[in-house]
Amino acid sequence: MSHVVYFCCLGAVGKGAVPYLQVGSGSDHLEGSLLRAKRIARTQPKPLVFIDGCHTIALGPKETYNLVQAFVERGGAGVIGTDVTIFEPLACDFALGFLRRFLAGVPADEAVRTTRLELLKTGNPLGLVYTPFVLAGLALVEKTL
Repeated sequence: MSHVVYFCCLGAVGKGAVPYLQVGSGSDHLEGSLLRAKRIARTQPKPLVFIDGCHTIALGPKETYNLVQAFVERGGAGVIGTDVTIFEPLACDFALGFLRRFLAGVPADEAVRTTRLELLKTGNPLGLVYTPFVLAGLALVEKTL
């Protein structure tokens, strides 16, 4: 079972101002409507969706809500995305810092904050481009039997 679903992709807006994630080459893409149409549903655990790529949430409020809502409606615990163009080294640095903390049980808000601070200490303010659409206290906890 997945606790985190990670996309490394490009966010864009297509025909009819429909936001999508380009997940492969060519015309391969994922829209919120596709998630809804496929009746994809997860029960437990509800994974955190981490969308690491250019402009994945740099859309208008309506478009951003469309993608975030689609993932949450289909069983996601929340979504983390970016709102400007980012390059692979930053994407890797932020993802590794965040995931190292989150997978160790650090709540999402603290994992985002400390990863941003870690990047700032190296002179890189771009950790601020990651926006969490998730309950601050979301954390992984060890299941007791």
